[in-house]
Amino acid sequence: MNHRVHVLMCCHNGESFVAEQLQSILAQRRAVDVVHVHDFASTDGTLARLENAAQASTVEVHLNRHPDAPGASLSFFRALAILSPLILDEDVVFLADQDDVWLPNKTEVVLRELARQVQSWPGEHAIFHDVQVVGRGLELLRATYYTGDPFAVPRDLDPRLVLLSNPVIGHTLAVTGSLIRRVLRMARPDRYLMHDWSLVLFASRFGRICCIPEALSLYRQHEANVLGAYGRRGRLETVGRISRFSDEVVQQAIAFIHDTASDADRMAHVSPTDRQLFRLARRFPWIGYPVLALQALLLGPTIKRKGLGVFIALQGVRRSLGLGYKGSRT
Repeated sequence: MNHRVHVLMCCHNGESFVAEQLQSILAQRRAVDVVHVHDFASTDGTLARLENAAQASTVEVHLNRHPDAPGASLSFFRALAILSPLILDEDVVFLADQDDVWLPNKTEVVLRELARQVQSWPGEHAIFHDVQVVGRGLELLRATYYTGDPFAVPRDLDPRLVLLSNPVIGHTLAVTGSLIRRVLRMARPDRYLMHDWSLVLFASRFGRICCIPEALSLYRQHEANVLGAYGRRGRLETVGRISRFSDEVVQQAIAFIHDTASDADRMAHVSPTDRQLFRLARRFPWIGYPVLALQALLLGPTIKRKGLGVFIALQGVRRSLGLGYKGSRT
C-alpha cells in the first residue's frame, strides 16, 4: 500500500497519562509518519508533557491547541475535519485516546492486516483490535474485552446490531482517509453519540470493517474515563442512563438514515428489508422506535441487549406522548 500513517490523538486535562501514551505511540516497531495531537482547553500540565515528548521525538509531531472543550465526540470530529485536507484517501489514520498504552507491535500488525483487506477489496476500510483491560497502574483486569458480555466479534458487527450498540473501542480504530472523508461529508456530528460509532456505522454500511483478535493495546480504566469498560453505578443511575441512551440510540439511527438517504440504495450490505426500512424512516421518523425495539428483542445476543429493546419501546411511548428527553437528537 502506498500510504502515509497518521495518528490522531485528542486530549483534555490528561497530564497523568498522556506522556506515557504518546511515548508508546512514538516507540512503535513500525514507526508512524505523523502524530497529530489536539489539546482542548487543558488547564493542567498536559501541554507541557506533550511538548517535552514531542521535542524528544524523531517522529513528526504536530501540536494543535483549542480554546474550548466541546466533549470527546465533537472534539474528535473537529480534529478529523482539520486533518482531512492533509491526508489522501489511501492514507491510514489511527485514533488514540490520551490515557491508554499501545503495545509495540500495534501498527505493524494492523497495517499488515489492512494491506491484506485492501488487496481483496480496495474500498473504504476500518480495522480494530482486542485490548487488555487494565487498571490505573496498568495492572491486568481482563486479558480480553470481547468476552461475549457485553460484546463479541464478529457477531456484533452485523449492521443491524451496530445501529443499536457499538462493539468497537474508539482508540483501537484505524481507518482509511476515504472513510474519514465520507463521514465528514455525510454525517452531522451533533447527531451522533460518539465519533467512533459514526465511523463504525458508515464502515459497516459502505465499506468493510474487521477485527484483529489479538490484544494490541492496554485499555486503562480510571475514575476520569468518559466511557469505561466496567464502571459501577447505582441501580437508579443505571436505569436513568439506559433510558437516555435508548432514546439517543434511536435518534442517532434516524439521523444516520437521513444522512445516508441519497446513498441508501447503493449500500453494499443492505438487505431489501433494510432498504425498505430506510425509505419508511425517511418519511416517518417515529417508526424507528418500534422497529429498533423489535430488532433489539429479536437479535439482541444477550439479556441486557434484549432489555435495551424494552427501553426503546418505552421511549417510543414517551415520545408519542410528548415526553421525550430534552437535548435528544431530533
